[in-house]
Amino acid sequence: DLTTLEAWDLGLVLQDYAEEVVNMSIRDPEAPSIAQDYAMAFLSDVNWYEIAKHMIDDAKAEAEAPTNLSNT
Repeated sequence: DLTTLEAWDLGLVLQDYAEEVVNMSIRDPEAPSIAQDYAMAFLSDVNWYEIAKHMIDDAKAEAEAPTNLSNT
């Protein structure tokens, strides 16, 4: 549940997942490509904490939002 995760921990999970996707996309793990190098460099510059914090804040806002959306 995103509302109970700490932003730092969620950020690490997001970063690990993104790096895993990049690493799974290479054809020969013994010969990394320039594309992989660029992708990993890009991922190292991402502010994973900020992304996680926004995800948690959005989840909290959604959980607190009224469920009745009728125009009464």
